[in-house]
Amino acid sequence: MSSLKELFEEYKKQLQIGHIQKAYQGILDFMTSLRLHLEKSNSNVSLSSSIQNYYLEVSYFFIVTEMLKKEKLKIVLFFYHNSFTFDVWLSGNNKAVRKKFTEKLSPKSLSKFKSSITVNDEFSIVRHTLVDNADFSDSKALVKKIEKGILLFIDNTEKLLTKII
Repeated sequence: MSSLKELFEEYKKQLQIGHIQKAYQGILDFMTSLRLHLEKSNSNVSLSSSIQNYYLEVSYFFIVTEMLKKEKLKIVLFFYHNSFTFDVWLSGNNKAVRKKFTEKLSPKSLSKFKSSITVNDEFSIVRHTLVDNADFSDSKALVKKIEKGILLFIDNTEKLLTKII
């Protein structure tokens, strides 16, 4: 196992090469352009005004429709840096909302999602992977794939909510 000093030296060396910073900036630029594309092309959704980043682990933003807002729910689009995976989550504004909807849902009701209910999760009600091991070489195709997945997830979520609320 490497010591903290050795890890810092490797970190410093990698930063001096400069690839990490450029790749990270590329990811943030992609997320920003994806968010702007979704905002411009989908008038029925509202998006958070910024991309949130948690170290080099995840970048994410929120998506809300009128129906979700009324129920204190939101969709979160996550990008996981270590696996290059895009996930969508159904989440609530607080723990009580998440608990309420987790209790109302059943695995059978989620069969369209190919998703899972996240019992005792602090942040999500349902999680669904849109893209695994994302290929950024064709960013337009990637944006379309993610957008299609998000819109289908929202549509399925809203249809499901009409049955349980």
